Amino acid sequence: MPIKIPKHLPAASILSRENVFVMYKERAELQDIRELRILILNLMPTKIETETQLLRLLGNSPLQVEVDLLKLKTYAPKNTSEDHLLKFYKTPDEIVGRRFDGMIITGAPIEHLAFEEVDYWQELTEIMDWALEHVTSIFYICWGAQAALYHHYGVPKYTCEANKKVFGIFKHKTNKKHSELLRGFDDEFFVPQSRHTEVRREDIEKVPDLEILSESEESGVYLMATPDLKQVFVTGHSEYDPHTLKGEYDRDVSKNLPIEVPKNYFKNDNPKEEPFVQWRAHANLLYTNWLNYGVYQITDFNLEDSKPSAKHDTVNIALFGCGLVGTKFLEILQENIAKILDEENIELRLFAIANSKHILFNDNGLPNDWREQLQKATPPSDLPTLYSYVKAHDLKNLIFIDATADQTVALSYPDLAKQGFNLVAANKKANTEDFNYYKYLRDTLQFHQKKFLYETNVGAGLPLIETIKYLVKSGDTITKIVGVFSGTLSYIFNLFSVKDKPFSEIMKQAMTGGLTEPDPREDLSGMDVARKLLILSREIGCKTELDKVSVQSLIPKELRRCTFDHFMDNLSVLDTFYDKVKSDLKPDSVLRYVGELSEGSLSVKLITVTADTALGKLSNADTIFEIYTNRYNSTPLIIQGAGAGAEVTASGVFSDILKLAQSIKYET
Repeated sequence: MPIKIPKHLPAASILSRENVFVMYKERAELQDIRELRILILNLMPTKIETETQLLRLLGNSPLQVEVDLLKLKTYAPKNTSEDHLLKFYKTPDEIVGRRFDGMIITGAPIEHLAFEEVDYWQELTEIMDWALEHVTSIFYICWGAQAALYHHYGVPKYTCEANKKVFGIFKHKTNKKHSELLRGFDDEFFVPQSRHTEVRREDIEKVPDLEILSESEESGVYLMATPDLKQVFVTGHSEYDPHTLKGEYDRDVSKNLPIEVPKNYFKNDNPKEEPFVQWRAHANLLYTNWLNYGVYQITDFNLEDSKPSAKHDTVNIALFGCGLVGTKFLEILQENIAKILDEENIELRLFAIANSKHILFNDNGLPNDWREQLQKATPPSDLPTLYSYVKAHDLKNLIFIDATADQTVALSYPDLAKQGFNLVAANKKANTEDFNYYKYLRDTLQFHQKKFLYETNVGAGLPLIETIKYLVKSGDTITKIVGVFSGTLSYIFNLFSVKDKPFSEIMKQAMTGGLTEPDPREDLSGMDVARKLLILSREIGCKTELDKVSVQSLIPKELRRCTFDHFMDNLSVLDTFYDKVKSDLKPDSVLRYVGELSEGSLSVKLITVTADTALGKLSNADTIFEIYTNRYNSTPLIIQGAGAGAEVTASGVFSDILKLAQSIKYET
């Protein structure tokens, strides 16, 4: 089938002489055929030569193809006449409202520059972003592929090994034979390469949404694509003519520039001999497969009637706190970014990470070496620095995650809301401050129309607070809540009640498993349970304070105020105390440390229950909450599940992030 191009384009006469079926637009307009519309952004200095090479391959397909050529608005090439550009090239302004079936973005001889140093980098990134919304499939070549990988996925480029140019014809292998792009390929095939920089397999493998389809032992990664073929990245130049590499070699030799003879190119590797062409079949097959499977089989039939794909919403996230919960959250986030973008059309972009000393900003999201970069970061870890960055970059759709236990951060939530942040907190401090602050925070959030989610404050990732909120909103009255609020103490007493082991040994086991705070007295004091109980009481309308909660400490008096080392050296005191408690147990009874809210009274205490009750059947580090209401009176509503550990807490934080992100998208 023909390729549809302007009649006087220089490539037209060249291709016609080669018996490539060329149809001029004047004739094509008389035919009632839906051609594929392909846009080529030609960044190569040899515009006419590159046009011809690409059109030759596009014209070899059985599909009818109409081509538009695109030039940059902010950069004027030096090697192509202005007359040629004016006649045959469009500017971004002329195509911005159109949709295309496919797009090719070529390479450019500017590998020595960092991407941000390229004069037209900003315009190029805007075009690449536009293409994601207006083009069915995008085909990036050489430097164009490196630029897109860096812009969309943060994949860096490196100077080739030993600072040597990858130059010549290289043998490549197919990695994913099932890929539609590789249909009909031999197990090994040849590709021209001409570049000073490279992308590396280890960086590509860190991007869940990319597959390495082909590579070479000598020249590295060659062909990559997203699973849906929306983006195809090629590091070589399969489009090259037989004499293109010879022209590059002769040019550098004439300028006395250091250049090696291109590998496997000339007969007998002798520059005086003719090039040995062994890549044409692969080149034609690659472009035919792309046009067929990446474009034709996927694109809409009525292209102009179809709407551009909805622009994804970007949610900008700042994380303060890189301890166990924060680190685990980052792992979960990284594993799910691509999935959320695909299923929800929401980009979760982490632009700031902070510990107690430093804050790391990154325009491209979470870097793989964030720990090392954070240690080297110079900005101080404070909120004014965060606010300045947000303002300078005009960031919207903001979420602040508090994975610290810092009271200062918790008291800053109203300021964060004023600065445009929605809040997600694993930190319980804000919700257990005095009631005046509690009320002020909520008034501020309401005034600035910001949301605050804190499901992990009680029950780790269990849907407890959300359930209580809905019960209250639905008009039900909660009369009583009783349960095991601490996964740590659940684990300790579940084992201690039934195992013939000293209390201190089980406590150490919980410490080793990461279930306790670094100083387990923070768990044994009962104050963590008291804070959680206070949070639930405020959710149902109680205006009480933390000091009104009756708390039974689990620490013998002589160990409450001593140093940590002294505490750990005298655990026998714990064993003596709890052996006595255990000896008083009746048969079929177990110990449970519970929080109870009843008739406005809040208490935290160690109780005895029979093993056949819901509380008595608890195991591992599970928590359980029995909720009694007017509707759930005789049989309570029970919520039970894992209640301790960084992973379940981080999962709860991530769940809150998704709820907020979906809410932000809906409002937008």
